[in-house]
Amino acid sequence: MSFYHNTEKHFRLGAGITYQFSNELKGSKDASAASAKFKNASGFVVEGDYMAGIERTMTLGLRYTVISYATENFGGSVNGNSFGFNFTHFWF
Repeated sequence: MSFYHNTEKHFRLGAGITYQFSNELKGSKDASAASAKFKNASGFVVEGDYMAGIERTMTLGLRYTVISYATENFGGSVNGNSFGFNFTHFWF
């Protein structure tokens, strides 16, 4: 990911690509028939972080991923878009 840093307002915005491989869904017990394998997929990621701490070595952020998984077993695709929260601490 590449980030734009605004040190005056203590935030950063980033964007990049993701490539995910060997994705698989496995059900257990009564859901074992729901198993499926997916082809490798590429997608897009955006992230916004607030930079905190005395030297701005910690971030609290929100990440959004846009990706679609095509199945190997049967036709069609599955939407894999997701939101995530993150905390990062840089040790340097």
